[in-house]
Amino acid sequence: MSEKNKIPSEQITLKNVGELTGLGIAYRSSTVDNEFILGLTMDVVDPEPGKSYEGWLVKKEGEKIIDFYSTGMAYKASNKVWVVSYAIPLNEKSYYRNVVITEVTGDEGKTNGVPGKYLYEGVFVK
Repeated sequence: MSEKNKIPSEQITLKNVGELTGLGIAYRSSTVDNEFILGLTMDVVDPEPGKSYEGWLVKKEGEKIIDFYSTGMAYKASNKVWVVSYAIPLNEKSYYRNVVITEVTGDEGKTNGVPGKYLYEGVFVK
């Protein structure tokens, strides 16, 4: 992969935009094998029964959302730590700079492809 196409390693703190208290962090990078890696970590309470957390990458022009896609459902890594780990071959969506963590009921995000209630969001700078 040329340096021009490589996504620089970057970590950001996510802004809390929902009702939860806690910390959200996002990390992204690309590998020499043209793989895109995204990690989302939240230090939060467990979701209510029947609900879960889901990560999203979002493309915006100004404040207008142009496109978005799910990076997967969060899993509980340890007490109060929820994680989304995502890796795919590098593609145009790998360059989306906005990241969101939502709360969804059941598997609604995966089923209808629409983000649930926003909890955390941030923007990669590089």
